[in-house]
Amino acid sequence: MKPFLALLSACSALALSGCNFGPNVPQKQTIPLLVNYSEHTGSIGQPRRMAADHWWQAFGDPGLTRLIVLGASGNLGLKEAEARIAAADGRVTSANAGFFPTVTLGAKREVKREVGSMRTVDGEVVTKGAEFTSKWLIDLFGEVYSQARSAEAKSEAARASFDVARLALVSDLSAAYVDTRYFQELSRIAERRAASFRRTLGLVRAQRNEGLASGLDVARAETELAAAEAEAPIQEANVRRAANRAATLVGRSASEVLPVLKAEGGQPLPVYDVNVGVPADLLRNRPDVRVAELEFQAAAADIGYAWSQLFPSISLNGSIAPSYISTDAKSGSLNTWSFGPSLRLPIFEGGRLTANVGVAEAEARAREIAWRQSVLKAVEEVENALVTFARQKRAFDAAASQVSAARRSYDLSQAAYKGGVTPLFEALDAERRYFESAVELAEIKRQVAREFIDLNVAVGRGLAGPGRANPQRVARAR
Repeated sequence: MKPFLALLSACSALALSGCNFGPNVPQKQTIPLLVNYSEHTGSIGQPRRMAADHWWQAFGDPGLTRLIVLGASGNLGLKEAEARIAAADGRVTSANAGFFPTVTLGAKREVKREVGSMRTVDGEVVTKGAEFTSKWLIDLFGEVYSQARSAEAKSEAARASFDVARLALVSDLSAAYVDTRYFQELSRIAERRAASFRRTLGLVRAQRNEGLASGLDVARAETELAAAEAEAPIQEANVRRAANRAATLVGRSASEVLPVLKAEGGQPLPVYDVNVGVPADLLRNRPDVRVAELEFQAAAADIGYAWSQLFPSISLNGSIAPSYISTDAKSGSLNTWSFGPSLRLPIFEGGRLTANVGVAEAEARAREIAWRQSVLKAVEEVENALVTFARQKRAFDAAASQVSAARRSYDLSQAAYKGGVTPLFEALDAERRYFESAVELAEIKRQVAREFIDLNVAVGRGLAGPGRANPQRVARAR
């Protein structure tokens, strides 16, 4: 054993010559975050967990909740993410297996016969035997440990990616539902507009028959009616497209989703504001930030593996091979065994191993930078969503007042036209402005709902459901 230890010491010194001892693992840099968002003041303290907040219930719309439940059970993106988790867990088990010795069993039955003048044995020689072999890698330089750490970080990243997919699903489904209700509202407005212009056209034609209106007045009224009637089919097509999008997200046919979307209901509006917490909460609540952090951890572990390849690899090997041999002359048993260490030492690789260390270190630096960038991007998204949501709510109040005023103007102009006080073009203009303001209000309602969705997604709220939970982590073998 002493010669072997001396050889090991010499090999280690040779491997370390010309190298700075220890890998250069980059550390996470401090990210300067403000105490609060510029548009919102949150409470300072422990990071606030928002995963269990079912923010879509703020709309008070059972149709939306039903759609999200369907999506949680049928979305193909979530199923793909689950499969990736299973694959990552398998790699964890495979990496952790390196901590243990391998044991294999073999068996054989061999018949041998020699023919010719130089034969040494007459007749057949029958050999029956088994062989037990074992090998255990002694992880002196962290080869197995680094692989296990990397695999575990990637497994956690796969789970965080599942959360990313689930949050994206809730966001996309909510947006598709809001769009569907928006186009349904536009379709209803188009129908009311067409009905209103039909009444106006009937009135103008009656006045034309009495000589109180001109042919130009009739043509103007007919033009407005034709434009209104052309709008309804367009909005019906938009409704179907939005419904098809929702069906794709829930992993079902459009015929199964349409009953949910065709149920009576107006445009959804949230009934409360969003408590976004403080910027530091994003480090745990945003799954994409956690993915970036875990990918950095995996890359840092890969540096350890690349570094371990510069050193000798030592393993203990052993075998036991009992056998039974029979010939025409005699028969008996033959048992053999062996045990001892083995050494693998990289002598010359043309710079490949040191280059691999440099590649791993550069990749880890890139991952650390990507993590910091993801945090800053998350803060930016929350800030933008806060600004837009607050302004859209104010715009909604103004648009609602505009619709009320336009309705009064429309009613007054209709009465004035019937009384012969106002010319037709003024009545048509007031009628057109009223329906245009109704369309504008519907658009702002849509934007308020969409910004509410974006704000909740930006802060990472709603990861814990409904539907399937994030698959359980595999037990770590050690």
